[in-house]
Amino acid sequence: MGVTTKLKNNEPITAALIGCGERGLNAYGRYALKNPSRLKFVACADPNPLKRQIFAKLHHIPPHLTFSSDTDLLNAGKLADAIFICTLDQFHEKEVLPALDLGYHIFLEKPMTTTEEGCRKIVAQAENSGKILAVGHVLRYAPLFQKVKEILNSGMIGEVVNIKHSENMATWVYAHSFVRGNWENSKKTSSLLLQKGVHDFDLIYWFAGTLPARVSMFAKPSNLNAAHAPTDAPLRCTDGCPHEETCIYEARRFYMQAKWILQDNARSEKFWIRRIFKLILKHPKLARFLSYSLFHFLKTYKVFPWRTWPVDEQLTTDLSDEGILQAIQEGPYGRCVYYCNNDQPVSYITNIQFTNDLTATYTLHGMSYRDGRELRIDGTKGSLKANFYNTGFFLETYDHLTGSTRKWKVPLEKVPGGGGDLYIIDGFLDAIHGIAPPLTPAQESLISHLIVFAAERSFKNGTIEKIKV
Repeated sequence: MGVTTKLKNNEPITAALIGCGERGLNAYGRYALKNPSRLKFVACADPNPLKRQIFAKLHHIPPHLTFSSDTDLLNAGKLADAIFICTLDQFHEKEVLPALDLGYHIFLEKPMTTTEEGCRKIVAQAENSGKILAVGHVLRYAPLFQKVKEILNSGMIGEVVNIKHSENMATWVYAHSFVRGNWENSKKTSSLLLQKGVHDFDLIYWFAGTLPARVSMFAKPSNLNAAHAPTDAPLRCTDGCPHEETCIYEARRFYMQAKWILQDNARSEKFWIRRIFKLILKHPKLARFLSYSLFHFLKTYKVFPWRTWPVDEQLTTDLSDEGILQAIQEGPYGRCVYYCNNDQPVSYITNIQFTNDLTATYTLHGMSYRDGRELRIDGTKGSLKANFYNTGFFLETYDHLTGSTRKWKVPLEKVPGGGGDLYIIDGFLDAIHGIAPPLTPAQESLISHLIVFAAERSFKNGTIEKIKV
């Protein structure tokens, strides 16, 4: 796909947003507010009136350009240079294709859509349109993985022989998003492998530097279903559950105290982060007092208890104790995890062979004590290990000849996506301006999706599947 040269480099790109939730508001919307000379949102759409009102107010969007549905915004014609689509996976295809017809450059949250046919159709139409289609493979842009790619390109570890990559999803992330939350059932939206794994398959393909050829996969069904429910467990956590003290998924402790998130952060590679969260865990009443008094002006609901994602995105906009408790008592996130509509496996392992015979394995599971990614790449001259967590990075290389070890320092980014969110938007805007092509063009993004669909066929049929690019 070529780049366009319509705009001058000093002009901001105008954009419309479909989906004013967490990603739209706090990633791309925040970027626009901090970089008004680069990006300006001029229209938005969301079925939730409060979310779209908040976004419209922040970006000074007039009422006639604030829409209650994606259809209404698209029916209004071309309103900007670009459009950011940040809705649930199952809606993407019906939004992207009309947007391309209107002549928008598109930033699309991953995955592209929920079917292989739909993904291929989106890519073909984007290439025919000559417009930029950037898919939110944010991890390519994260400084840690940028450094990994730089080391591979330097030849330091020689020819890559094997890649071992895993996404260790914390128990609380799996329970929140894939049992109680938006992706509780793959028939309504996308599978866990497509929603999460498409990020990692994109990284593996990028590191491999060649096309995937064959794939096989195994998966373990979740035990968070009615057949495994503890005796006398009620439908909701607030209905007097006899297991409330021993259940790690008990909703009040889960969302109001955020114990598991705090424990995760207390394991950070950064000393000062570990210290802060260990103190919070040891002295919760003091931390709570400070959050409401001394630091009230910093809105430290966001320090203790945890009042950002996932609470402020899915549960409720009322972040008081009373508001969260009401949401738990009445909403989907207060349901017993054993009585939800979950059909998402809790563990996957995928094996990939590339066209140059390089081999890779990918593990995705939802029972980790800590949320993050771990990577090991072995080559003919050395090996590389990297860990990616929200509270710290780790990167080491090992030389086969000398036996020496080198530790690489990658600064901890204080923004989501390990810093990749900022850089991926920069790349998208540069591509529109004609400065450089996107790091992940549409055809590149398609590859990771094809790996997912082939892997799912493998699991369903018990076969080794060829990947047809």
